[in-house]
Amino acid sequence: MDEVKKLSIANFNITYGPENEPMLTYFQDILYPAFCNEQKVRTSKNVSYFSDVELKLISSEYVLTGNLIRETHYRVRTIVVDNELVPSPSSVPTAPYSRFIIYLKSHRMILVKNEGQSPNLKSFQAVLRKVVDRYTREANRERDKADLPLFPNAVINIVNMPLPDSIDETIKEFAKIKSINLRFFPLNNDIDPAPLLAYVRSTMDSVDSKTGNLTFNSPKSANGISNLFQDSIASGNASATVTGEKQDGTKVKITDNLVLNFRFQVLEI
Repeated sequence: MDEVKKLSIANFNITYGPENEPMLTYFQDILYPAFCNEQKVRTSKNVSYFSDVELKLISSEYVLTGNLIRETHYRVRTIVVDNELVPSPSSVPTAPYSRFIIYLKSHRMILVKNEGQSPNLKSFQAVLRKVVDRYTREANRERDKADLPLFPNAVINIVNMPLPDSIDETIKEFAKIKSINLRFFPLNNDIDPAPLLAYVRSTMDSVDSKTGNLTFNSPKSANGISNLFQDSIASGNASATVTGEKQDGTKVKITDNLVLNFRFQVLEI
């Protein structure tokens, strides 16, 4: 039987500086070397870093592939000895990882979790932001000494792109939706497909704003909500937060970081 792994599809959206220059503008200067130098990002519980990063040409399109590794520890508290639970505190090192593929032309990204504790899209974004920011600061120190123009800061937004079935299943979990908030950010040469979102983008441009939020309170139409998600979230051009309640009154808050389950055999690239 094929192993079931969790796979996410996302819009890999990166722009640079106040002019929102597209991702490939500084790909060789900032993004690619930041991915490749294996800088480690430390938290209180683990260390994360990118490894085995490669640039490949697949079906006439360049893709960036690699792993995001999280070094951590699994804490053992008890074991079974002669059918009895016995305290046995210990710490076992472990390194769950996720495999990523980024299509440089379309800005689409695939993230495959190797196991349950592997990094998700949210972790990927957090690590990449820190790695790129650190690399840019270090590079700019050297460029400043050489009296060269400084690199701009990168604006990184990696947005999950759930499939329609996944969206419908998520919406069905709510007995009542209190609000939907859409967060807009600078796009990497993408175009919003829906008239409403295009209008919001146009309005943002008219007031020279790079980011914005649009909130709908107490929506009642399940079909309308699903269509809104598919127009914006499934295109990867906006991020969403939905708040509401389940049938038993439990408060629920979800973001666009929905995970899709696929039967996945062998990732060749």
